[in-house]
Amino acid sequence: MAGTDPEPDPESESAADPGPGATEAEDDPTDPPEGEAAADPTALYERLRSVGGRLLGSYPAIVVVAAVVGVVLAPVVAGVVGQGSSGTVAVVPLEGGIDGESAAALAATLQRARADPDIDAVVLRINSGGGSAPASETMYLEISKTAEEMPVVSSVGSIAASGAYYAAVGSDRIYAKPASLVGNVGVLFTPPPDQEPNDIIIATGPSKLAGASERGWYYKTDALQEAFLSAVVEGRGDALEIPRERVATAELFTGAEAVETGMADEIGITRDAVEYAAAEAGLDSYDVTVLRPQSSTRFLTRSAYLASDAPNRTMVSVRYFVGEEGGNQYPNFLMIPRGIVVEELADGSPNGTERTASPGADPRSEVARGR
Repeated sequence: MAGTDPEPDPESESAADPGPGATEAEDDPTDPPEGEAAADPTALYERLRSVGGRLLGSYPAIVVVAAVVGVVLAPVVAGVVGQGSSGTVAVVPLEGGIDGESAAALAATLQRARADPDIDAVVLRINSGGGSAPASETMYLEISKTAEEMPVVSSVGSIAASGAYYAAVGSDRIYAKPASLVGNVGVLFTPPPDQEPNDIIIATGPSKLAGASERGWYYKTDALQEAFLSAVVEGRGDALEIPRERVATAELFTGAEAVETGMADEIGITRDAVEYAAAEAGLDSYDVTVLRPQSSTRFLTRSAYLASDAPNRTMVSVRYFVGEEGGNQYPNFLMIPRGIVVEELADGSPNGTERTASPGADPRSEVARGR
């Protein structure tokens, strides 16, 4: 009621003015026992109750007895409440086109995370349209190795396509936004030009110059595709809701479709991935630190570029990965959405023609063959 002084807090009063009973209660009768009795809260309570029977008429004495019991029982309660732990979740960006430099930088960052005893889980913040096939495989292997030692969760921003999705399936769980682009399980390659021994170069075998026959290179590409496909099917496991054959079509799903088909696990953002990773690591409280790989960030798609907060990011042409016409003596294996390659080369090719496959065309006329 307004204007009425609140009733005094008994515990506050007793703390400020213990009263005459406090001296008696602090003497020998209420001193906690030593030895085994001190470790037995029940025995201590019974002893205090028998001794405190004489003091029940004194309110300050009751407060002191309660305080003594609290002090002795506190370690027991703390042992129950404090069973959880604290630690750190490291957020590692995987952004831009994947090449040897970015793969090596990510590998070094993950090695650092594995060696740091304060880091208990890793969240990969992915915003990449893929890139070099060998470099993508390096990322996948490093992420898989890290997942063997601690929880690893992927969070897709704008896109995790082709080689970037390959990397993501090495993690324990994949989050995506509804408008994210996810999947595109496939391999491209730029076929080598025809080469024959001549008076300048003499070859000792039919495959010495090109490395293999035309059919042989297609078989090698199929082998790379099979490795990629198997990694996806095995990594997604029972979560995958579509058959292997549909995964092999290299379809690019939205985040919502990816969750529906099992290509991703849940709709969410990086914060959701961090919370899940912390829970998997058994952390009651945790810090979040960003470990940014020390490498250049080159983007192939405008959407990924705009969604990134990477410092000094740049846009590059797909020719950075494909190379100029006639510049490949051996196939260049790529894990990039075929649409990106065809669209850019069609717009910027020197002769103004679209270099893509057509029915009945010689496959060697393709800049990139999609699988």
